[in-house]
Amino acid sequence: MIQALQLFMLEARMDEGIAEPRFESLGMETDLTWKYRGQVLPHHRTVHTTIEITAAGRDERGAWATCEASLWADGQRIYESTNLGMRIVPGRPADAPGRERSSSTPSGTAGSSTTVPPSPSRRSR
Repeated sequence: MIQALQLFMLEARMDEGIAEPRFESLGMETDLTWKYRGQVLPHHRTVHTTIEITAAGRDERGAWATCEASLWADGQRIYESTNLGMRIVPGRPADAPGRERSSSTPSGTAGSSTTVPPSPSRRSR
């Protein structure tokens, strides 16, 4: 579901103008609800994800988006999330190779981080 939100953000070109873009969780900035109603099992034949973008924008830190998301297995909703959010920020994470580690985490950077890969299909636009 997180990857579907990240794909939306890239397809919407929300990373444009951001130097060395990478994904970052909204972390403690939003209240996230994640419900589990089972699990995907080997007998399930079809698994799919749906997302509905609830808000998107830019601020001093970069581009951000929130959504409601669900993961389905054979037509049964297994996971449901409200207020799932991601952000695209500039620069490499503090623990990236070639960057010195700091003993403290800057305010508002809680959560995970993923570098946005360059896409050949987006270069030709």
